[in-house]
Amino acid sequence: LSRELATAYYKIGQIQGNSYYSNLGDTDGAMTSYLRSLEIRQRLSNADPSNPELRHELADSLEGIGDMHYTVNDLEKGLESYERAVAIRERLILDDPENLDYKYSLAGVLGKRGDISGMEGFPNLGDLPRALESYRRGLAIYEEILKVSPNSEKYTSGYATMLHFYGMLQSTSGDNIGAIEN
Repeated sequence: LSRELATAYYKIGQIQGNSYYSNLGDTDGAMTSYLRSLEIRQRLSNADPSNPELRHELADSLEGIGDMHYTVNDLEKGLESYERAVAIRERLILDDPENLDYKYSLAGVLGKRGDISGMEGFPNLGDLPRALESYRRGLAIYEEILKVSPNSEKYTSGYATMLHFYGMLQSTSGDNIGAIEN
């Protein structure tokens, strides 16, 4: 029941004010919902640290909090939340390297880390090299996923979006090193 409640708070946060989704513009309410989700998921994960799904959901809550910090232009805190989510997702993949959903989630948060680090046209920390590195890493993960599941609309869409952002940033930076090959 606690796990379902945490998921409900997470989904309510998306609807209330997460700028990565269609939302109602209630950023304070969204942050409160994400923090409640995180609190419950942290407690559940601490009680059962070997449960990978609980850790995956914990990373979701951290990512949602990062989204909210990004939405209200608190970029340092947003990056910190994204970094925590990245660390959890990387450990999940080490334990289960064939899990495509874990890889997809890692690629997604790497894209958000790229956005907050240096995506031109959006609030960012001005760290262009970190942004490019995040997008490159995310793209490489998407390419791994698409080798296994080439017809997935979800994976193809994520890859296309990140490739677009990477291309935009690459063209403004003049960075051609490590360009993604198709």
